[in-house]
Amino acid sequence: MRKLIPFLILFIFSIPWTSEARVFSFEKATFGNYLRGNYGLSFANQDSYANSSGWGLDFDKTPTYNLGGEFGFVINSEYLGLRFGAHVISPENIFSSKGEDDAGDTVMEVNSHVSAIFGVGYLEFYFF
Repeated sequence: MRKLIPFLILFIFSIPWTSEARVFSFEKATFGNYLRGNYGLSFANQDSYANSSGWGLDFDKTPTYNLGGEFGFVINSEYLGLRFGAHVISPENIFSSKGEDDAGDTVMEVNSHVSAIFGVGYLEFYFF
């Protein structure tokens, strides 16, 4: 039976599937939805947990990147667009970051998971 699994997978993926895609034409459509993702460098440093137990602790790990996504709707006219939606952003999760005091003693370990969700709105002008 185990020898049949690769052939079954190959058979399933070799079946032709049909799909359709909608293209959002700014000239014809006036309403649509959008999905956007982003990835970039994080400037959060240790702000989410550095002062959790007083001043003077130094942690060995910091977030290096942010992940985010946005979903919303767009209302469009010939020269103007209005987008509104929700944006979620989260810096890199930190696990077992050791916090040391000025003497070099490990005082605590931190696991950090921070995320934020907020509403966004954009007003766009089309010049061309």
